[in-house]
Order: sequence, then C-alpha cells, then structure tokens
Amino acid sequence: MIGSSAPEARVPRYGGRVLLLVGIWVFVTFAVAWGLLRLEIAEAQRKVQLEAESFHEAMVEKAILNDAAIDGLTAALRLCPRRDTNAARNYAKAVLARYPHVHLIGAAARIEHGDRERFESALRAQGLVKEISWFECKDKRRWERVPDRPLYWPIQMAEPELEATWRLVGVDLGYVPHFRDTLQRSLGTDRPVTSGAFELVEDSDARAFGLLRPVCDAVEGPCDGRNPESTPRFVVIMIVFAEEMVNCSGAAAKGFECKAWLDDASLPSPQDGLLVSAEPAFAPALLDRILFPRADYRVAADTSSQPLVLELGRQIGRSELNLAPTLALLFVSGIGLTVALYYLRQRERSERARAAAYRALTEERSSLELRVRERTRALRGLNATLERENEARKRAEREVRQKSEQLRLLTRSLMAAQETERRSLVRELHDDVGQALTAIRTHASVIRSQHASSDAACPRSAQTIMDLSGRLYDSIHRIMRKLRPRALDDLGLAVALQSCIDGAGLEAAGIAVHASIGKGLERLDDTVAIAVYRLLQEALTNVVRHAQARNVWIRVACTKRPKARDASAREVLEISIEDDGSGLPEGEVPVQRLGLLGIEERVRGVGGDLVIGNRRSGGMFLRAVIPVAQGESDG
Repeated sequence: MIGSSAPEARVPRYGGRVLLLVGIWVFVTFAVAWGLLRLEIAEAQRKVQLEAESFHEAMVEKAILNDAAIDGLTAALRLCPRRDTNAARNYAKAVLARYPHVHLIGAAARIEHGDRERFESALRAQGLVKEISWFECKDKRRWERVPDRPLYWPIQMAEPELEATWRLVGVDLGYVPHFRDTLQRSLGTDRPVTSGAFELVEDSDARAFGLLRPVCDAVEGPCDGRNPESTPRFVVIMIVFAEEMVNCSGAAAKGFECKAWLDDASLPSPQDGLLVSAEPAFAPALLDRILFPRADYRVAADTSSQPLVLELGRQIGRSELNLAPTLALLFVSGIGLTVALYYLRQRERSERARAAAYRALTEERSSLELRVRERTRALRGLNATLERENEARKRAEREVRQKSEQLRLLTRSLMAAQETERRSLVRELHDDVGQALTAIRTHASVIRSQHASSDAACPRSAQTIMDLSGRLYDSIHRIMRKLRPRALDDLGLAVALQSCIDGAGLEAAGIAVHASIGKGLERLDDTVAIAVYRLLQEALTNVVRHAQARNVWIRVACTKRPKARDASAREVLEISIEDDGSGLPEGEVPVQRLGLLGIEERVRGVGGDLVIGNRRSGGMFLRAVIPVAQGESDG
C-alpha cells in the first residue's frame, strides 16, 4: 500500500560463525587426510610384503629343489652297483646344468680299513689322488695322508668335473672341519642334514652351506647300521651358494635390508649359521624414517630339511605412497574453505546492501505505483487503437479474398467464353470458309478440264488456284485444330490427347515420347476434358520450345484415392508430364510464366491441384490431380 511503513531489515553478525566453520572444516579435513594416508601406508606395506614373499617363495622353492636333487641322487646310488657311479654322475651333471645355485654335488663312499688299499689303487689307476687325504689349513696348509682308522668316508664322485673338484676326490669327510659334525649327525637318519655356513676356498667372498644324506640299501627307515641293509654305503654331499639361494643382492637393490641364516641349535655359534646379509642399496631419507613406519618380514623355510630363516625389512618412503589424493584433498579443502569464507564475506556485504536497497525500494515503491497507473491508462488507450486497426486489417483481408475469388471466377468465365468463341469460330470456318474453298477448287478443276487441250494460261492459272486453295484449306484446318480439336467432340478425350501428342512436333524436335493414357476418359464432362487437353497442349509446347529434352513421359489415368474425405473425391484424374531437359532456372517461381499460369488457372477452375518443379535426376515435372464427380464416375 502507498504510504505504508515497512519493518527495518536486520543485518546478522558473521564473526562467530566464521570461527566455528574454520574449526570444524580444519578438523574434518585433517581427519580425512590422516585416514587416506593410513590407507596408502597399509597399501605400501602390503606391496612390500608381496615383494618379500616373492623372495621367500624363491628361497623355499630352491630349498625344496635341493631336497629333491639329493633324494634323486640317493635313489641313483641305491640302484647302481657297488662301485659303479656312472648313472649317479650323469644325474649330478643334470642337476648342475639345471640349478645354478648348486655349487657342487657328489658322493663319499664308505671304506673300511681293509678296503683302503684297494680304493687308493683304483684312484691312482684313474690318475687322481694317490691316497685318502685331508687338507691341513691351519699350520702347514698342505695335503696330508689320513691316519689309519677303522672307517673312512672319502669323496668318490664330485661334479662339476673341474680341477678344483678333482682335488676333492679322496678327501675324507671325517677330516673336513665344515662336515665332520654334520657327517656324524647324518649317519643314522633318512633325510638330508644341513652343515654350517662357510666361505668357499676358491672364492673367499662367497658363502655356502652343505647338505649330507646317507645312502643304504634299505628303502624305508634310517641308515643306522643295525643290519646290512641299513648300513650306509655312500653319503651324498651337496654344496649350495648362499647368495644364489636367497638373492639378498636383488632385495638390497629394491631397498630391503636382507639377512638369511640357518636356525640350527647344533651349530657352535650364530656366526656359523649366517648365510648372507646385505644393506639396502639406498639409505632412506630422514623425513621418511620420522613420518612413516618400517615394514619387517621374517619367515622360515619350514617345508624343507634346511632350517633357513629369511628376514627382510624396508623403510616405507614417500616414493611408495600415492600422496596425490591426500594433497588433492588438502588443496580442494583449502579452496573450499577460501570459497566458504569468501561466500560469508560476500553474504554479509550483500545483506548490508540488501538492507540499503530495501530502504530505497520502500521509498521508490510509492512513486513507481503512481507511474504504473499512469502507464496502464496509456496502454489501455493504445490497446483500443490497436484493436481498431486489427479490425480494419481483417476487413481488408476479407475484401482481398473476395476480390481474389471474384478475379478467379472472372478468369474461369473468360476461359469458358474463350472456348465457346473458339468452338463457334471453328464451326464458322468449317461451314463457310471450308465450303467456299471447296467450291473454288471445284470451279478451278472444271476450268482446267475444259481448257486442257489449249496452250493458253488459263489451265495453269486454274491449277494455281487449286494449289493455293488446297494450302489455304490445310492452314484453316490446322487453325481449327488449335482452336478446337475436332477429335475431342467426335472421338473423345483419349483420342484427342493422342492426337495432341502426335501433332506437338516432338518427333521433329528429336524428343522420344513415352505416353500412357488410361481408359474411362470419355465419361468426363466437357469442362474437365478441355482443361486436360489445354494442359497437355501447353505443357508439350513448353517442352518443344524450352526444355531441350531428349525424353518426355506422359501419364493420364483415373485412379482411386485410398483415403477419400468425401464422396466427390473418391476418384481422381491424375495427369503427369516429365522431361529430362534443363528444368526451371534456380530460384524461379513456376507460375511466373504465362503459359504455366494459364495451366494453373485451368486446373484450379475445375477444382484440381497443380504441382510444378524440377526432377532430382534433371528436367522438370508437372503433376495435376482433378477430382471426378460422382455422376461422371458412375458413367
């Protein structure tokens, strides 16, 4: 209402809300970021565990292969004759070729004191060592003969066949420090026994460990010597590279701290069980050690006879974590907080501006309502003026439609009067001029006959009169056909249309005609028949004069409409004329030509529709549809 007072707009305070929003936002952001970081750390630990398990599985697989190789060599030695080790030697070569982690594989024979001389003679016959010996590696550092004792375990077979392994043939295992205790522990068992770790003589940097297993004739049970079948005949020996077994160098290259040892209580000291250890190839960053945990992995190869223990550890680093989600969260959260603070600030400003605008709006409302009332009165007057102009325009449109209909009726009347006048003129030409020309020709013929024997000019003049009257008679008949075809009155529409086609001069112009004129055209009334004839006549004239066509297709037929709206339109007369000429120029309206305009007026005059246009393949088409009255169709 004008003059009414509005309440004062209040502006809220946003200071406390801002502090609360910032506190909640920061807490939630860091809580979610910590959760994402924990998930990434767990995923990194899982990946480290998978890598560690791959090293462990490789170690276990090689340990199982060691047991299988020793079992295979044991079976080969059990089946071979007493001193024939060729089959076992071939098996040992196959093991060395297939498993590169095996350094040496062979067998030591059980030699009693009575058989020592014969065994040493066999070694000398092979060009090997002269006697059962051992290597004194502390003081003298030379090969020494093993003192006499009841039982010896000299190495009889060692692969690969190298100079270093040939020197081992004849070495008594009971005098080798690394295998002395292991040999005693292995006798009386039916499984491999692991020795302590040691450094290879030919390569002091490489550590290895050995496996021993007794071979007796008993297939089942320990080789404890209680009966002849359980008395050991051989002891299988296998020396394995520690680094090849565990691959600590590969683990160190991936950042692992690697350590592997033999967990055997019978070893004198833990150092005897240490196989290999390696520090990571790159030291973790100090920041990674402070922020992220360390992933440790320790497992034993409990599926084999070798008490192997593998310990792997790696520091989780930033390079192993996908920090993009956490950083993206912090970045988006910071942007979101900035936007929220900016929104609150802008809202406070907008509230203040809204309050000021509200006051200004209250002041302006009264004057605006006054101006609206004044403008409403002016619009009402303008609306009344527009309504009067609209009524005047509608009256003018009705008058234009009435004038157009009157003009169309006048055109139809003029065409009907023109046809009537043409018919009358044709009749008069036929009855008067035609009879007069016939009489002239008859008299000229009589004159020529009477003076045929004379040489005077009279016969020639009579012949000239006959020729001129004949040409005049032909010209009058041609004019009569153009004015009103006689065939239309005497023979019907179909014959008249064919006559029109024959007389249009299409063949003389080099245009091939393809005409199809249907039946039942004789029952059409005179108005429709003359309209169809004139349509065809004008269309063919245009084809000859302007189309530059080589073919013209003509079709005239009465057809049934499948969906007729009223009874008078059940049957229609269809006229189609097409040519392959140049067609209408682009942009030209067909009815702008006088001939086509006359065709359209004739078709409209009998209640039909006309369509004129260019064919897609070139040329022009003209199609007319004229309704046939019910009385005409019934015949």
